[in-house]
Amino acid sequence: MAAEQANGTVLVGKAYKGLLDLAPGAEVQIKISRKQIRLVPAGSADDGD
Repeated sequence: MAAEQANGTVLVGKAYKGLLDLAPGAEVQIKISRKQIRLVPAGSADDGD
């Protein structure tokens, strides 16, 4: 689960952070398609850079 705060910050639930192995302050790309929204850790193979 994720929630946007009033200042635009997106909070990601602990379970999802664990699956992605995200540390506090980690950067992710938000990839949006017709059927899904994906969080991709910056620098990963699926990063697109």
